[in-house]
Amino acid sequence: MTEDGTPVHRYQWPTWSTDGRLAYFCCDLEFSQTFETAAYIAPDSQNRGIAAFEGTAETIIYAAWSPTACDAENRCFDLAMLVSDFNNGGLYLELVHDVDATTTRQTVTQAAPLYYSWSADGTRILLHLNNQDLSIYSALQNDFDTSFEQSSSGTFQAPAWSPVDNRLLVGIPTEQGRGADLVVIEDGIILPLVQNIIGSVSFSWSPDGRYVAYRILDERGLNTLNVVEATSGALIAQSEIEGVVGFFWSPDSQKIAFVTPETPVDSINRPAQPMTIQHQFDAPQPAQDLVSLTWHILDTASGLSTPLNTFIPTSNFIYMLLYFDQFSQSHRIWSPDSQYLVYTELMLADSPVSLVQIRDVSDAAATPITVDNGTFAVWSYDE
Repeated sequence: MTEDGTPVHRYQWPTWSTDGRLAYFCCDLEFSQTFETAAYIAPDSQNRGIAAFEGTAETIIYAAWSPTACDAENRCFDLAMLVSDFNNGGLYLELVHDVDATTTRQTVTQAAPLYYSWSADGTRILLHLNNQDLSIYSALQNDFDTSFEQSSSGTFQAPAWSPVDNRLLVGIPTEQGRGADLVVIEDGIILPLVQNIIGSVSFSWSPDGRYVAYRILDERGLNTLNVVEATSGALIAQSEIEGVVGFFWSPDSQKIAFVTPETPVDSINRPAQPMTIQHQFDAPQPAQDLVSLTWHILDTASGLSTPLNTFIPTSNFIYMLLYFDQFSQSHRIWSPDSQYLVYTELMLADSPVSLVQIRDVSDAAATPITVDNGTFAVWSYDE
């Protein structure tokens, strides 16, 4: 798609829409010699993208398409981009509406940190702002829903709108004011799933909306992966192993891929820093830790976990893991048929190289298939 990439001009964060459009961004600040950024939108995987956003002293650190495709009149095919502004040190959410290769833009809000989740119909956004407030923004009205007022527990990163209906999955303060409850909110009614959580919690809906997976990080470190029913909070499955760094539902809602460190690592065994800038130039990059991770597959029906292969992740893959609860809502590491994982691995040979690997999860003894060199990869939504 692109032919102008260089060692200091690296495209990053490919982001698929459900109808096959592709957004991608420039440039990776770990290697770039400038502080300029741009977003490109391509109609498919064959044609080069058209610039939809350009900025100076900024970088796009995350983006997510609205999940539903519809006609141009119904403003429900938007790209929500999280932009870090180096001048004021904050974040803002920029909405790009793409119709027939014509784009319009609007700024939604500013905050730090800032996490968000699209509604299933692609018209609204649930926002988690400043680790304090939860808000709902309407892309149709270009305004906030003043009828929704809810404080955040501040102990989680990304909120999660149900992928099938209007239920909201968030953390709220307990009545005692200590700890948090993981709850589902629907039409103003609050249903607790997990109560009195001490520590931080990361969570994700199953694609069919029937289950919720979560993992707690407390003073002991990273805990187990747990799966509960979304209507009752009843425990359905739990990993046998602790130390779950990140997890990703399969599209068929039957399996969860998760990773654990080969040995405890301080840089991963703690909450992610607020999502402000992608790289700190004077700080060690994540890949320099040379963390070894192991893939596991949790079968939600049997409750059994199967370990797969161990690998050294690239810095971009580690970045995604630090914010996996946000990335898992927009970037698929599972193939559409729920049989393969895609990930990027750092191979330490005579000269270190980053590879895109595909792993068949149906065979625990299978060898990963190398696709090409690369630092980040995701599947499209179509077969």
